[in-house]
Amino acid sequence: MVKLTNRHARNDGRVQLVNNGRINAPAGVAPAVLARVNAEFVKAIKSPELRPKIEQQDMEPTAPGHVEFNAMYRAELARWTRVAKDAGLKAD
Repeated sequence: MVKLTNRHARNDGRVQLVNNGRINAPAGVAPAVLARVNAEFVKAIKSPELRPKIEQQDMEPTAPGHVEFNAMYRAELARWTRVAKDAGLKAD
């Protein structure tokens, strides 16, 4: 079992696990295409049909743009890499 400490927590002291759904695209996709896909994704998760289904799973539907998402992803990767290292976890 991994013990999470305040060193692994957010500024308010709580440990936050982020579950994200994302759409991946290969490098070099035109910015206009990324913007269009993102706009449709935002429209879908804010729709009255999908939003309640997301919220019923105790998740908060958010839709950062790809630049913001990439920054968040890198930060989460660094944080959880540190948690695994501190716990002495090794990949098999």
